[in-house]
Amino acid sequence: MDENNERLEFLGDAVLHTIVSDYLFKTHNNADEGKLTQLRADIENRKNLNAIAHAMGLDTQIKTKTDVSGNDIAGNALEALIGAIYLDKGMDTCKKFVLKAIINKKTNKNNTQESKQKLTQWCSIHNCTFVFVMLKNEVTPDNKHHFLVAVHINGKEIAQAAGNTKKEAEQLAASRALKILNKHSKQLI
Repeated sequence: MDENNERLEFLGDAVLHTIVSDYLFKTHNNADEGKLTQLRADIENRKNLNAIAHAMGLDTQIKTKTDVSGNDIAGNALEALIGAIYLDKGMDTCKKFVLKAIINKKTNKNNTQESKQKLTQWCSIHNCTFVFVMLKNEVTPDNKHHFLVAVHINGKEIAQAAGNTKKEAEQLAASRALKILNKHSKQLI
């Protein structure tokens, strides 16, 4: 019989579902069932779990006869890891792991994705213009892209950020620029 992680994946999926549901129920007091279900699905969706597993490097630890990059094996392995943590360390430790590795990452990502829109609004209110300036666009030895982007407001550089995609770098740079502008806008513009 071939060894696989399908049983751990089954358990991890259920534990993840419970932890995410509990978290959303306690943190979104005014959300109805439909909104809570939508939020949970957004956190637990396969694309998100795959991305988190890849970011953790979990995909490099998988032994398989097929290519890991083009399917859901990484996200499945993350669910199996959650199941293993639950069995080995219990629910409290597993909950801490899920909050840190999955829920907080998703929450931060959503906040960062709104940053470009918020920066546009900020500049509109303060009669400013902003542009993103590409500082670096390179391919690393492991064949991954690395982008370094700066945000310029009225021609002055406010913040820089790096990312694996141009969009990610711009979002992070916008987020950093907003933090700086909210503290020091009078001195900067």
